[in-house]
Amino acid sequence: MKRLLLLLLAALLLVACQPTPETEFIVNKGDQSAMIDMARGEDVVTSSGTESGTEPQTLDYRALYGIPERLTDSFSDREGKVTVRIDAPIEVPTAPLPIVRVFAKDFDQETVTRIWNVLIGDTPMFEIVDEENLNRRTRIKEELEYLYSLLDDPEMMAAKLYASADEVKEDIARLQAEYKAAEDAAPKDPERADGTLRRRGVGFFDKPDVTTRLGLWAISGDGSVRFEVNNPIDSDEPIYEHVDGGWNVIRNDKRATLLYRRSSPVLDVNTGSRPLFIPFGIAVSEGDPLREEAKACLSYSPKEAADKVRAFLAQAGLSDDFTVACIRLENNAGTLYERNGDGTVPKPTHYAYHVECVRTVSGAPCCVSEANVRESRGGESTKTAYAPSWSYENMLFYLDNDGIYWFGWSTPLSVADTLTTFSQLKPFDEIVSIVKNRLPLLYVEDVNRLLETAENPPALPATELSIDRVTLGLWRIAEQDKLGQGLLVPAYCFYGTLQGMWSPDETPRVEYDDLLFVINAVDGSVIDPTKGY
Repeated sequence: MKRLLLLLLAALLLVACQPTPETEFIVNKGDQSAMIDMARGEDVVTSSGTESGTEPQTLDYRALYGIPERLTDSFSDREGKVTVRIDAPIEVPTAPLPIVRVFAKDFDQETVTRIWNVLIGDTPMFEIVDEENLNRRTRIKEELEYLYSLLDDPEMMAAKLYASADEVKEDIARLQAEYKAAEDAAPKDPERADGTLRRRGVGFFDKPDVTTRLGLWAISGDGSVRFEVNNPIDSDEPIYEHVDGGWNVIRNDKRATLLYRRSSPVLDVNTGSRPLFIPFGIAVSEGDPLREEAKACLSYSPKEAADKVRAFLAQAGLSDDFTVACIRLENNAGTLYERNGDGTVPKPTHYAYHVECVRTVSGAPCCVSEANVRESRGGESTKTAYAPSWSYENMLFYLDNDGIYWFGWSTPLSVADTLTTFSQLKPFDEIVSIVKNRLPLLYVEDVNRLLETAENPPALPATELSIDRVTLGLWRIAEQDKLGQGLLVPAYCFYGTLQGMWSPDETPRVEYDDLLFVINAVDGSVIDPTKGY
């Protein structure tokens, strides 16, 4: 069953061209010239009326395009395999939605220095010169902590095939010796780090300097704080090493990353593990009070969490380009796959806030990309599996009771040309018609692929998409044959959950909680978020 679950998740990230739908629709294929022409209209209705040739400051999108406060509907495909239920508020911006050209961007020294000064300040930091040694010690520490926990849990000890506590202690002694050996081999007198980016060697275990990248790896003296910057490698092509019938690969993705983390009750600073939650956290709003179950760990409200993030953005000089988009309360109960031995959900011991920010362009926000959906690729046994990709920009914060303990920013964008300052959109009733015709069919193909591999498939699988949030904002699409170059365009994003029953004797359960559907608000084309167009 776990295999089927993993297949489902993989299938949802491999949405491809589907059979002819019940009515005609457009699939965005990367040529954006016609869409841009559609977006360039003569008249735009602003809050004060219709203006020609002038740039509006605000737009009443609901009045202009017939967008209701809430969308409620229910529909299925013809075979009844997939049912879609929508009961969702529709979030619309007030700022005009432009179309702008964007490029993948590296982290520059000025940006890194501002963030370093806010998050690191006067904390003594040192260059990480032997990442492999540090990772080895980290893995050993994790194993030791796990073995110590087994000594306090005889049932789990037995489940892990230990006959007695003495056997566990023998493994502990062995790992302690391995840790000391690694510690003795670690570089002595490390160099102080001051936030300066350096060109670093990148390679394989036995070939450490195959290529280079501009980056920064720093850690505090006590190991409680880490700060890392990794810009793309200095190579136009991926670098391959054929080993034992497989491939070691250094990818040349258009993806720069910046990561800060400090020790927290809900974080291992070296592994970067964040709070684990079932199924995907609890959505909260800024008007909500602190939830009762989290009061033992947190002492401030969701709004105060958002305000802490806004304060960071202001101090780091990012508040003009980013805004808080959503807040979740997460806990460390475990992932969807990690349950107690009896199938029950582990009881949380710690809670944290998860705050996601999105880029804004002249006040118009991007849509939340959810889990940073990546471009789909072929089988991983071939070189084509490692073709360059361009993931979506993503900015995440995790906060414990002391504030921000985890900050990640990946795939930053450089905003270049403005192609339209405000864009003409399709009427909302046309958007709904496309959604009703197209959305079920996207997932019918996924269901059919799963049924082909199921050992005991149900006669009619119970598959239901529940849409609980719809957002109108900007979405990044790739321009044809131009890796790292694209457009931010107006789009409707539909978020929710997928429930599935994949064998006759089980009850439906939430399998997937994420971005389910994206549609271009200008021309009504379906955007495949796994491909970027």
